[in-house]
Amino acid sequence: MLRDSRTGDKEISWPPHVGRSVEGKSCLAKSFLAPALPKRESVESTTSVDNNYLIAFEETYRRYRRASSTCKVLHYFFQTMHLLLATSVPIILLLDHDDANLIGAIISFAATFSLCLTRLFRFQENWFLNKRVAEELLREKNLFQGHAGPYRKLENGYEFFIETVERITKLESNDWIRINAGSADSTSDTAATKAAA
Repeated sequence: MLRDSRTGDKEISWPPHVGRSVEGKSCLAKSFLAPALPKRESVESTTSVDNNYLIAFEETYRRYRRASSTCKVLHYFFQTMHLLLATSVPIILLLDHDDANLIGAIISFAATFSLCLTRLFRFQENWFLNKRVAEELLREKNLFQGHAGPYRKLENGYEFFIETVERITKLESNDWIRINAGSADSTSDTAATKAAA
């Protein structure tokens, strides 16, 4: 039993009066002991923040998987189109047709255009980059959930998990800029070469 030092005449029991007042007066337990106890609201807010980050992580992972699949499909599509169009030009030119030269020129243009799109947008490089990032994110999630690897000795590995995920995505951004800046540079160099010629 505890005695309220401010009233001096009211004994209170511990712990049922934590966070409550006795006859309109704050109890000793609330004044001195309650601040040291974890608040339910803070725990729930932390849990909701954790859940929100995990939901955002899942969306980020799915975005990288979709980008990888899209770049893979586009890479194979334009490579196949270029191969088919380029190999069909000699056959078209051998045909005894009045417009064979025109058709061959159109097909040659389409083959060159498909190749330029492949080199401009770097579908293969972006496919590999997005696939690598998605695999790294999945690996980090599995290690975090299984308390394996670097998380084995950490009591609370959530902060380390966030830092690792942010580091992976930052490296991906730098690689994406490097790849696509190289694409823009090669395009401008090609244009400058043609202008000089």
